[in-house]
Amino acid sequence: MYDAGDNELFFDNLEKVFTEDSYDLFREQLIAIAEGRKIFEGEGINKTLKGQKKYIRLKWSVAPGCEETYSKVMVSIIDITDFKRSEDLLSKLHNELEFQVKERTKKLRAAIKVKIQREKELSHYKLSLEKVNRQLLETNRALAILARNIDKEKENLEKRIYEIINSKIMPIVNELQEDKFQRKYQPDLELLAAYLNNLISGFTYYDEIDTSLTDQEMRVAVMIKNGLTSPKIANLLNISLNTVKTHRKNIRKKLKIQNSKVNLASFLRSKFRQ
Repeated sequence: MYDAGDNELFFDNLEKVFTEDSYDLFREQLIAIAEGRKIFEGEGINKTLKGQKKYIRLKWSVAPGCEETYSKVMVSIIDITDFKRSEDLLSKLHNELEFQVKERTKKLRAAIKVKIQREKELSHYKLSLEKVNRQLLETNRALAILARNIDKEKENLEKRIYEIINSKIMPIVNELQEDKFQRKYQPDLELLAAYLNNLISGFTYYDEIDTSLTDQEMRVAVMIKNGLTSPKIANLLNISLNTVKTHRKNIRKKLKIQNSKVNLASFLRSKFRQ
């Protein structure tokens, strides 16, 4: 991880590994030791011997019997550079989408103001039926043009969102799903992938599932849909097998699956594809 061929080379070049960016994590460790903590976990920045910046997650714990002297400490360091980069990219994408939504909102508000103003103008010509008809005709034409423009802009925005999700967000989510260090986040990643697929596919039944189930039930439903067994689901979500069975029962009840012979996984797969 630090581009060191052996331990001797690593320890002889510690000044290259620990830079000013490492001070915060080092300070937190000193505070932890001063407070008598036996376990510590934190994130920081190191550099390889070639000068490459690395984001790390450091964890250490004092070995049993050494609590007073700290003479033996077990330390693990995990490279989370790719995760941090993915996190930064997601943040940038979020900001970009948020900006686009704000711009779209401004245009819609402007369109609403135009419509309101037109309606006020029409109210002043009610004494003359002919004038009212002419004004209504002109307004209808304007609204038709506005509607076409809105539809076109909406289509362009949807294409942009589709491209961003497919080409940027989904590859990151898939990479995180395959990362063994993110195993405890697999249920949430599965759910995130399902939400994103729903966003770009536009099917309707998923909305009914989404609004009728709790967050935890949605996680279980997505995992059932993907073919995971109840023991596997219990292990991934860190819940009991009985709790998983209760969730299964609630999912069937809320989705109105009255026939016990209906396979829940097949049912969910068919509905998520709609």
